[in-house]
Amino acid sequence: MHAALQAIPAACSALALLLAASVPLDAAEEDVGARPCHITPDSRWQASLRGDWRADLDWRGEALSCQIGPRPDGAGWRVSLVGTVAGTQPGEPAARRLRLVLGIDGAPAQGEGVALPMNLTLLLEGEGVLYATRGSDKCTVDRLVRTGNRLALSGFCTGPATRADGRARLLLTTFDLATELAPGTTP
Repeated sequence: MHAALQAIPAACSALALLLAASVPLDAAEEDVGARPCHITPDSRWQASLRGDWRADLDWRGEALSCQIGPRPDGAGWRVSLVGTVAGTQPGEPAARRLRLVLGIDGAPAQGEGVALPMNLTLLLEGEGVLYATRGSDKCTVDRLVRTGNRLALSGFCTGPATRADGRARLLLTTFDLATELAPGTTP
């Protein structure tokens, strides 16, 4: 009985994340305290996903949508990135909307941060598919630099994000983001 009670918070978190994955994009984009990135032709998100399915993401300019704001606990940043990824299996849509949410621990408001722990959530929007690292011990932001409104960060994950049922995994092997923040953004 005791073990069953301990599993309830994790099950509730997984259910909440799964429900969020099925919310339409317009409803999911509103994040308290988050500000949209100022997308320029130089803005980019590059990343490699391996595991349950494979994708090499190269979202540039208008193909990238992002928001940045403080984490709910105020101890870092939450970066939300949205773009399309090609379907890889028969019966999947040709283009799927993928949202990645990076929770970066201890990110500085200005200047540089190195070796910052990060948690990761991946959502295939409108499909009810969600992967999460469930902690910030599997991903690292190697380097984060904020100069004025310019933001650049890069990193890697050493452990996968898993689906709620634990049977499917995705590993974000490397990632790189460069964008401009909207004026007044203070994560």
